[in-house]
Parts: sequence; structure tokens; C-alpha cells
Amino acid sequence: MGSNQHYVIIGNGVAGNEAAYFLRQRDPESRITIITAGRLLFYSRYELPRLFHESCDWRDFLVNPVEYYVNNRINVRRNSFVTHVDAQRRTLSLAHKEDITYSQLLVASGGASYLPAELDEFAPLLNGFNLYSAACKVRDILPKQGKVVMLGGDVLGLDLARNLIREGYQVILVTSEHTFWPHRVDSAERTLFLGTLREMGVEVIEDVRIEQIEQGAPGMSARHI
Repeated sequence: MGSNQHYVIIGNGVAGNEAAYFLRQRDPESRITIITAGRLLFYSRYELPRLFHESCDWRDFLVNPVEYYVNNRINVRRNSFVTHVDAQRRTLSLAHKEDITYSQLLVASGGASYLPAELDEFAPLLNGFNLYSAACKVRDILPKQGKVVMLGGDVLGLDLARNLIREGYQVILVTSEHTFWPHRVDSAERTLFLGTLREMGVEVIEDVRIEQIEQGAPGMSARHI
């Protein structure tokens, strides 16, 4: 007898996709739906620095091939935004006025990119690297062997710095308490790791506060910090 269960997962990251995988193993006949605001299937953000030294498109970053979703009957609703959940009726509403009923609901939406409050006013002048589209934008606007000023420097950012240095770019890292995130390092480790970055060719600036970020003049650097 087929299962009448419909598992709905909000979130298309590691947690959501792992949940879908194990739910399929446990209940081969169930319906599984992943709902994501993104336009792409699950991909590895940690591979995005490859854009600077390889010719590749979004398919090259997929964790699972398209056939995986077909073979495992995992329905991914992309570019979909959940606006309301009715737990009593076990129904959720999407922004485009569609309602979806579920047997079990898992919220695995994860975290969003973080911008310190003191940098909020400069957000229009900053470029992120947390999405495929954002990474492509950075690749396209950055002059060949140009200069990059990196604020903070989490693990993804530092891997990007390594790739940029290898390709001949100049990288300046302005550290903060979020440097090396999500790893927590003590002061001795921090000193050691920052020293390693310097040996790699990264210019490291410590113990400073960003006072101003301005649009550069035509023909000059794109940003002045």
C-alpha cells in the first residue's frame, strides 16, 4: 500500500536536502516537496571561488544532478515564498496565492548573510559572495588582477581570497570578530592563522573601524574606504 504522507521542507540548504534524502530512505512511497525562495537547485557555495579560474555555469556547482530529484521523486518548488502556515489545517500559503497541504512540515531555512549594523548604510556599495548570482556579479565587475578589499572574512571569503591571490589579484582583508566564521579561534590561533594569510600574500589590517565607504570617481578605484 502506498504512503499517503506528504513531507514539505522549507529550505534548500544542507539540512533540507539531507532531510529529504533520509525521508525518502525511510518512506519510499511518500511525497516530498522542498520549497525554496532561490532559483537554483541545491549547490555548494564553497565551490563558488572556482568562477575565477574555471569556465563553468551553475550546473557545475550542483551537489546532486538533476536526475537525482527525478529518480527520488523529490519535488523542488523554486522561486517560491511561504507567507503563512496554518498548523491546524496543515496548510501553507505561497506568495503567488497557492496553498499546499502537508502531513509533516520541516522548517530548514538556515541562516542569512550577516551585515554588521555599522555597515548598513553602506550596503548599496558592498558586494556579497553568498549566492551564485552574487559571485558571478563580482567576477564580472572585478578588473583582471584588480584589488579586492574584504571586510570580515568568513571561511568562504578566505577561500575566495586564496583563489584571487592565485589568479594575481591583490587582496586586503580588514578583520573583525567575524573573521574565520563559523569557526571560533582563540587569540593564539587567530595570530597564527592571520600570519598564514599574510604568507599567502593577503594584506591583513587589524584593529580598525570602517568609518566611511564612498563611490570612487570615474577612472579611479570603484570604492574608497
